[in-house]
Order: sequence, then structure tokens, then C-alpha cells
Amino acid sequence: MCLKMNYAMNVMMLGKISIKELVSEVGFEDLLYFSKVFKKYFGFSPRNYVKNL
Repeated sequence: MCLKMNYAMNVMMLGKISIKELVSEVGFEDLLYFSKVFKKYFGFSPRNYVKNL
């Protein structure tokens, strides 16, 4: 799971695909669940992360 979250963070840094597309690429089926797990690992939501890049 940690590898998936680190990969997701790196892809978001590049800004080439949307969070919605990234969720399925990483292997999650639910955007809300992905957001919850992302926030658990990094302390902030994917949306806040992208907004503050």
C-alpha cells in the first residue's frame, strides 16, 4: 500500500493526469476510499496536495 501511495504522490506532482484517472491507475475503485487512505498516509487530502504544488 505504501508503494501505491508514494507512486500516486509522484504522479500528482507531475500533473499529467487527473486524480480520478490516477485512482484507477493505482488500483483503487473508489475515489473517496483513495482520498481517505492518502490522507492517512500523508496527513492531507489529494486535492489539497495538488492545490499547494
